[in-house]
Amino acid sequence: MKYLVEKYGKDSGLIPENIEERAVMNQMLDFELGTVSQRMRERYMYPLKFKLPAPEYTGPNLDNAMLTLDLFLEGQDWVAGNKMTVADFSYASSIATLIVSKRYPTVVI
Repeated sequence: MKYLVEKYGKDSGLIPENIEERAVMNQMLDFELGTVSQRMRERYMYPLKFKLPAPEYTGPNLDNAMLTLDLFLEGQDWVAGNKMTVADFSYASSIATLIVSKRYPTVVI
């Protein structure tokens, strides 16, 4: 996603020009990819794919990831600060999956 914005959407404002703001955006992208998405796969996708119940540890792991995200969001409107960035799109898909998964488990398939 970041590659596409860097290549085709340079003037979109979705990747901050300021190096510190870009570092926060990259941090949030890394957290989404390495933590939030991984926890969601453990909790929802692995059981669907392998037809086994999710291990007990996956619930608290996902809750901890979402609580950490909640802390990052305190006092700001977007995941990487006060402007929308490419990181927000990455989280949007994960959070939408989480909402659907909790309410409608079979829709995820």
